[in-house]
Amino acid sequence: QQRVRLILSFMNAHKWARQVFKEEFSKAGQYDLTVAEKIVMDESDGQVAMADKALLELADDDVAIVKSHYVCHILLNKGAFYYKKLKKHGLVTEREAGEKLEEIEEEIYHVLKCRKLVHTDELNPATKSKRLSLCPSHMVTTPLHDDVGEETFKHSIHSNEGE
Repeated sequence: QQRVRLILSFMNAHKWARQVFKEEFSKAGQYDLTVAEKIVMDESDGQVAMADKALLELADDDVAIVKSHYVCHILLNKGAFYYKKLKKHGLVTEREAGEKLEEIEEEIYHVLKCRKLVHTDELNPATKSKRLSLCPSHMVTTPLHDDVGEETFKHSIHSNEGE
């Protein structure tokens, strides 16, 4: 999970840096880059392509879960920032902002808790099947399918321990 978050953060950082580079440092303008500027942009594109390739090598299910948590966390933080801004400009009361910020904080906690507890060391179906296939046949009493759950695997091992 951490690798996926690092790759996504890396890609977003390059996207942001490209935008800032074009706006702040580009001498020729938005669409017309100098040779040196083009080299910098091409290098950034290459780094993003390598990161994208690394992301594609990971299991789709794992990437989807991490992306979902990542997006939830970003949106909740943006919501909190928005309410702080509304409060600062006097568009909501201190109490209204406080209540909403507490709700958002609780939701952020749930996202983090979900990431740490629910999906910790969760394996995608292909990895589960691969690991089950490595077990001695007398330990596995259930057929190897993608939907074999962790509990079934544990039960199979423990039910055959005495043999």
